[in-house]
Amino acid sequence: MEHTSKKLLQVVLDACEDKLAQEVVALDVASLTPVAEYFVITHGKNEKQVQAIVDAVDRKSTRLNSSH
Repeated sequence: MEHTSKKLLQVVLDACEDKLAQEVVALDVASLTPVAEYFVITHGKNEKQVQAIVDAVDRKSTRLNSSH
C-alpha cells in the first residue's frame, strides 16, 4: 500500500506542478488517520487555474488507477 500511495502522491504533485499550482504542501498523515496517507494543500491565482489543477489531478490519478 505504501508504494502505491507514494506513486499516487507523485502523480498528484506532478499534476499540480504542470498547472503551476502555488505553495504546494504534502503532509504525511498516515499516523493520524486511517482514511489517507497523504494530504496535499495548494492554491492557484484564480478560479480558472484552480479548476485546471483539479482537472489535471483527477485525470492523471484516474489514469494511474486504470493502469493497475
